[in-house]
Amino acid sequence: MSKDKSFTDKYLEILISKEIIYVDVDKVGDISKSLRLNDQKSSLAVPEVTISYSDKGIPIYLFNEHQWALYSWLHAQEKRIITAGATLLHVDSHDDLAACSFSISKLSSEDVALYLKTGHLFSRAEKCYLGKNEHPDPTIWCGNFIEPAINSGLIKDYLWIAPPWNRSSFGKAIRSGSIPEMGKPLILDIDLDYFVSTDHQRDPLHSMADMEEIKRTLDSRIKGLFVDLYSANIKPDLITIAESDQDNEYTPDYLVDYIRNGVIERISRMCIK
Repeated sequence: MSKDKSFTDKYLEILISKEIIYVDVDKVGDISKSLRLNDQKSSLAVPEVTISYSDKGIPIYLFNEHQWALYSWLHAQEKRIITAGATLLHVDSHDDLAACSFSISKLSSEDVALYLKTGHLFSRAEKCYLGKNEHPDPTIWCGNFIEPAINSGLIKDYLWIAPPWNRSSFGKAIRSGSIPEMGKPLILDIDLDYFVSTDHQRDPLHSMADMEEIKRTLDSRIKGLFVDLYSANIKPDLITIAESDQDNEYTPDYLVDYIRNGVIERISRMCIK
């Protein structure tokens, strides 16, 4: 990568490279490790999880399906980016708090990644469950991945920021303009469907036909969130971002790239650490 490119340009080059599935970065633009999905020598091939750093040194994990946040938080803990007892600031159109009996208390991030990929546990993790005649919950999905992190003690405090058109969130979530003081270590978890989601038809954006008007609206929403985060002195130790482009079910597929690029640009520009 050229040295004169901005962080955003470098990061987006990583994202659009389909061969790079997983990267560990010591500093911006310096890829120290990459594992490819078709690399048979790799014990762990994580589909479309990309790790990089913001200008201010904040680790950023990006993936499509939101359940990969569970892997990302464990991996960050293993790398000593965060510790147990973290605070989760969850920016999402959904609370993602559905019940889940799957336990991660004795699992590594690699164990969880293998389970998310295949639905099975292996070696040490398999013995952990089968030795007790227990079986994990057969499904971890984008709506229930937070509970295992809370039950294990990885997440201690949880706060949900929901968009105003999600009426089901009233009384359970806050708006971005009323963020209280947050504990540390702090995880900022952003789902792109916060900015627009196909399952919230009350959102006025769905009635817009002009693409330029849609983009202006999204730009305003992205800017508004990060202005509120900055105003609340939010200083995350870790950022996780879910695209949630699942057959056009959550983030509209034709808007994923635009929203993701806008969020990455805001993260790289704003001094939130």
